[in-house]
Amino acid sequence: MMFLWFKKTCATNVEIILRIREIKLDIKRFTITNIEEMILGIDYASAGTGIIFSSSSELGQHIEQVIDTGQEFILNNGDDATTLMSSNSVFYISLESNNCVYFYEGCCGFCEYKGWIICNSPEMACHKELVLFVIGDSSVDCRTNNFLGTFARVDRLSYGHDFDIHQPTGRFCNGRIPVDYLVSRLGLPFVPSYLGQAGSTEEMILGVNYASAGAGIIFSSGSELGQHISLAQQIVFIQGQHISLAQQIGDDATSNLISSSVFYISIGSNVYIQYYLLNVSNDQSVYLPWSFNQFLAQTIKQEIKNLYNAKVRKVVVMGLAPIGWAPDYLGIYSSKNGECLVTINDMILEFNFAVRYMVSGLNEVLVDSSIIFCDAFEGSMDIIQNHDRYGFNVTDEACCGLGEYKGWIMCVSPEMACNNASSHIWWDQFHPTSAVNRILADNVWSSLHTPSGTQ
Repeated sequence: MMFLWFKKTCATNVEIILRIREIKLDIKRFTITNIEEMILGIDYASAGTGIIFSSSSELGQHIEQVIDTGQEFILNNGDDATTLMSSNSVFYISLESNNCVYFYEGCCGFCEYKGWIICNSPEMACHKELVLFVIGDSSVDCRTNNFLGTFARVDRLSYGHDFDIHQPTGRFCNGRIPVDYLVSRLGLPFVPSYLGQAGSTEEMILGVNYASAGAGIIFSSGSELGQHISLAQQIVFIQGQHISLAQQIGDDATSNLISSSVFYISIGSNVYIQYYLLNVSNDQSVYLPWSFNQFLAQTIKQEIKNLYNAKVRKVVVMGLAPIGWAPDYLGIYSSKNGECLVTINDMILEFNFAVRYMVSGLNEVLVDSSIIFCDAFEGSMDIIQNHDRYGFNVTDEACCGLGEYKGWIMCVSPEMACNNASSHIWWDQFHPTSAVNRILADNVWSSLHTPSGTQ
């Protein structure tokens, strides 16, 4: 219990609360004896105190009654002054669960309903903040491939030149990738790479990025670049970490964390770039584009079901961007005046349609799930077609690379980079600049290109 004294009585309850916040009163403990301090307010509260005299006595000594401060004021200031001060004071009483036998689940503690042991470690705390887990390819890789034997790695400048620390971070960009902007919106730290963290409980409960450059929906896509972690392998790693986490904080706490977290999936471009369009396994003679896209959508569907069986309930599935505009293809197919490769973009449109339809169906059959499809194609096309409005001067040529449209090879040295990446849509042969990633992340945040029926 505490009392607060205000000189005027015309304030409403809300105004009183606001005034408390504004002046940030330093409410003294009840042990003070100086009258000048008493008239500024006193805090009588004692942990363990209950409505019943003996409640919580097993915890040790606690204050058993409120000191009659009024008598002190009467002796020192007289009846009238005491009455005036008391009538202008606010008495705030807060007694919670010390008299209760049954408890609802708390935020921090141990064992059933977290009510057996007081919270004394970070692992025992619940997490009300949103936690993000990332699955995908180079569009969201944040250092995973730096630990693998692969050509698909960016541990050198000018990658990261415009990042917060102005150093390469394993991101295939001059700066931030879309998920970086999303966690900043949420007030969260950047999500660490799966291979770049120690696997401790403290790290796992804050989110993990499993994405690997070169990864594809099909296991073998991107293998010619070297090691990578495929979509299926990333799901296996997630399942393994959940088992490890459950061993440390318990099954219920793990299930609560996973079911309330968001799993962000951005993958698929490599299946076309490094597999189907190169006809690596003669798939073009087996699958027409539409059939191939249906196969890919069903593969993603099964992996989302695997996540669902692992207690995942919130999933964001990103559609693919129009890679027919990528500098690599503009150079390979000798595009005239930077015109896009329509046949490639048509395949991407078909893929996005198939995945959108699949997501809509999953929402109907997976109980308590919330799966959202975000159309990166539409957002990217809006940027390309209205580049002046977004502040981009160069739409076809990469900022960093060599050859026609700077799409022949990826950025391998600082000397290859342009002076102002923010004026370019493309950073390298396949990846957009940080400025574009920010816009795409804003679209996800605002659900600008999220079709109805997919959330």
